[in-house]
Amino acid sequence: MTKVTHANMHTSANDVVVQNLTLAYGQNVIYNNFSHTFDGGKLHVILGKSGCGKTSLLNAIAGFVPFDGNVVCDKLSYVFQQPRLAHTTVFNNVEMVLFNSIADKALRVQTVQKFLDMAEVGHLAQNFATKLSGGEQQRVSLARAFAYPSQVLLMDEPFKSLDLGIRKTLYKTLDNLLAQTPRTTILVTHDIDEALALADTIYILQNKPCTLTQVCKIDTSRSERDLYSQDMLSLRKQLESLL
Repeated sequence: MTKVTHANMHTSANDVVVQNLTLAYGQNVIYNNFSHTFDGGKLHVILGKSGCGKTSLLNAIAGFVPFDGNVVCDKLSYVFQQPRLAHTTVFNNVEMVLFNSIADKALRVQTVQKFLDMAEVGHLAQNFATKLSGGEQQRVSLARAFAYPSQVLLMDEPFKSLDLGIRKTLYKTLDNLLAQTPRTTILVTHDIDEALALADTIYILQNKPCTLTQVCKIDTSRSERDLYSQDMLSLRKQLESLL
């Protein structure tokens, strides 16, 4: 039976707790009695080969798919691989997630503009969102996710379709947004360099049913990381050997 509940007194602030998760599509068992706690306030990156179950884990946490077990999670935002923006202005795309939480129009306008500015698309507020470049659209998605009053952020390969230069600028934007409005973040990717650039903790998912085979913590702040340092090159080599 699917059960997604809000965080309670048995968990630390903003932890995401997955308990005895069993998830299958027909006869294809993706998870069998999988449990893990993602610590609150950290950026967790999940690495694994295509089809291993990374997105299925996010979708179970979000309550998008039926499963057996329990997920303890605060209110969440979700950033998808494709931006999923409505064919309206950038401003309206962000404002639409705030109507239930901010009744005062002036405060709502102020909040929308604040997060658009933080995501570096404030100057595009009156442009049609679907007419923007891929990188700009994903910035709007980030602004919308952070504007929504959530404690948890799920991200499913949000930078996959973008070129390297744009991805690197978005890494900095994400870091800045998290610094100003922290979230417990779980990001799925198949890109090792992306994991090294962003993660507080990296998880390797493998096998069928899917199991957690490796956990790597990175203590250096994202802004101070050198991906070509000896430690990072060693960690990259270790991760490559596992994938």
